[in-house]
Amino acid sequence: MLFYSGGLIVLGSSYKMLLYEYLYLKNATTTSHRMLFEFVPRWLAGGDGALQFETSDRRQRIANFFCFSMALVWFCSDTKILIHRGIRANLNRSMSKVTGRVRIEGLGLALLRLALVAFIATLSLYETNPAVLAVSGLAGITAEIALRIVTMVVLGFNELPNEGSLQIEEEEKTREPLQRTD
Repeated sequence: MLFYSGGLIVLGSSYKMLLYEYLYLKNATTTSHRMLFEFVPRWLAGGDGALQFETSDRRQRIANFFCFSMALVWFCSDTKILIHRGIRANLNRSMSKVTGRVRIEGLGLALLRLALVAFIATLSLYETNPAVLAVSGLAGITAEIALRIVTMVVLGFNELPNEGSLQIEEEEKTREPLQRTD
């Protein structure tokens, strides 16, 4: 959970850096300072500190933060889904009831999700343009949501309650009602 929360924080911060980089690139011909708006004469926090790195180096660092944190968030989210009910229960969802083997659809969807995480993790190695990264992030998030929906439809919803809730129900059945002692 710690890595998931940290990944979300870094993802939000790096997305903001992407937007500032895009704004800075767009306004580079009109001013030599990063300003919040063109008509507001207030410099953004840090002044000229962002300019200590070359443009290509700064873009590469921002792309690394953005892509690695998004891949970490997706990986942690998928891991939480797997361990929520247990790996065995999730494997049972992908097993064929007739043959007892893993269905090809379940394996294919798992490989697609793994490929999507690997793609977004390595995206910063071959793309640093802020606009392309932002659009790729949006497309990746859309694909991740679509894969989750397809997974639920193809593998079915697991309607069985958690093992912990079954144990609590059994304890409630065997518990005797409390008696008043006045």
